[in-house]
Amino acid sequence: MLPPYVPTLRVLTPFGMCVGVHLPEGGRPDDVAGVTERLWPEERALLADLPAARARTFAGGRLALRAALAEAGLSCNAPILRGAAGEPLLPPHLWGSVSHKDQVAVALVAPAVTGCLGGLGVDVEVLTPGHVDISRRILRPEERAALAGCEAEERQRQARLAFSVKEALYKAGFPLVRRFFGFHEAALDLPITFAPERFVSVGARLFPGGQDLEAQVEAAAVPWSTWVVSVARVFGNAGKSSSYKDL
Repeated sequence: MLPPYVPTLRVLTPFGMCVGVHLPEGGRPDDVAGVTERLWPEERALLADLPAARARTFAGGRLALRAALAEAGLSCNAPILRGAAGEPLLPPHLWGSVSHKDQVAVALVAPAVTGCLGGLGVDVEVLTPGHVDISRRILRPEERAALAGCEAEERQRQARLAFSVKEALYKAGFPLVRRFFGFHEAALDLPITFAPERFVSVGARLFPGGQDLEAQVEAAAVPWSTWVVSVARVFGNAGKSSSYKDL
């Protein structure tokens, strides 16, 4: 059994360094020796107000962010607090994102794109298809049409992949529009075909409020054990961002 709060995944993605941290099944971070000492006092103060499950994911996310920063040779000499939407607040020279699922928390970090407004997104999901068909909730009509020739199990798998990629895209695009997108406000080139143990690019477009987002939109995904890790980067001219903030 893996010890809690230790890195289980280290991978350089197309958009930055990604690190995954193993989370315990129960208890609080305070119960594990040395964990809270690795957090800044301001981060520990946030942790104290959270219920146990949320405290585990918050601590794991911050430790994953610090580990990813160290792997990438980047510095953040400040606490990583959270914004109104729960996003990690990093210094202006850094972009980053966190995600968690069950017993893993992952973080993605990279230097900010100079002169641009934007961000990164990361998502981790269980790849095994579930019993509920989520395709109509997640996929646009043209995306469902692109999967019409797939077997039912593969269609469900592709829907889960699309869910993960779109979650990463929404996080990456949030700094531009200051809100999260609906699933039908993103369009992906489906089906996604994986190559063994490497990230594959996923064609993606964003349509907040029905408008094409004037930004560079990039996404990629990789299978990892029984999981999928999706990453995204969205950025545009900082001077053009205001037209999207009220969408």
